[in-house]
Amino acid sequence: MRETCRGLSSRCVGYSEKKMKTNEVTREIERDIPFYESSGGDVTFSGGGPLLQIDFLKTLLLESKKHNLHITIDTARNVPWHVFKEILPYVDLFLYDIKSIDNERHRIWTGIGNINILNNLTRLSVNDAVIRVRIPVIAGFNDTINEMVKIADTLWEIGKADSIELLPYHRLGEGKYKSFGMKYKYKGIPPKESLIDEFMKIFREKGFKVEEN
Repeated sequence: MRETCRGLSSRCVGYSEKKMKTNEVTREIERDIPFYESSGGDVTFSGGGPLLQIDFLKTLLLESKKHNLHITIDTARNVPWHVFKEILPYVDLFLYDIKSIDNERHRIWTGIGNINILNNLTRLSVNDAVIRVRIPVIAGFNDTINEMVKIADTLWEIGKADSIELLPYHRLGEGKYKSFGMKYKYKGIPPKESLIDEFMKIFREKGFKVEEN
């Protein structure tokens, strides 16, 4: 697990891949409390999937809340609901990726279906969680008006998304693949800014707050 940067008001903590005990991570967080207090920032737990290490994560959340820190979880989403339920009282904001509404299309592109992901989003909504839905915009996959309308309609039916953030695809990870001797198979290109503007308009017309990326 790693804590990552979220804009100017957050702080990178323990970004290396090394293994750390909960008290080591807690010390890293406590060291940066003056920064959080002066910037109004938060602690964001991210990485591959912090909810896959629920006991470790919950300990860190409890320690962070002792200092009244704002907590954000950047979640992999595809976990049993009881995992969300266990940490729900301690989380101020969930960053929740939605890539596609179509279950089979989602399975083909990501390796898993999205039924559990959407069910968890619905349950978070029912429990009044604060949610920012983030949508990676990927050429050939979901970069069409039709796909964005489907996502907007589904989020409207679910009834909860405090804000929407569109994340244009980029190729910054290509170098990492090369460093590991792996082939970077996807050859898509970043979407044009005008296309992102069209997508943003779809969500705004539905009444959603759209975060500028």
